Amino acid sequence: TLQRLGVLKPIAPSRRWVMLLVFAALALTLYPATLGLTYFDPYRWGYNPRPMIIIVAVIALGLIYLRNVLAVAMLTVATLAFTFRIKPSENYWDYLIDPLLALYCCGALLGLAIRFVYRRAMGQRRSAALPAGNV
Repeated sequence: TLQRLGVLKPIAPSRRWVMLLVFAALALTLYPATLGLTYFDPYRWGYNPRPMIIIVAVIALGLIYLRNVLAVAMLTVATLAFTFRIKPSENYWDYLIDPLLALYCCGALLGLAIRFVYRRAMGQRRSAALPAGNV
């Protein structure tokens, strides 16, 4: 990876959380309908994507405020690719999120959440095991 080669610095955990949350939210908006779990169909928004592009721009501005450069770059590159029709698809969703990216983001968020809960439980267990005189 680029981090191992020394080209990129590792992402701060808080910025990683935000990036994973953004792309997982996009995935959870799109894929339940795609899998037939609901009648609500956000995929059709991608064929006339002006409102979606505005929403993505607002999200990108929020990410700029949070200084999450990688997430902003990912959203910007996807939007530019859609603008220049790099893929044969006419749908903005096809440029914005990929099924593998969606699975990775959801899985990584789940893993981070499990790790957070585990560490918190272990911390409470350790503090409960300490005698009152050592606190």
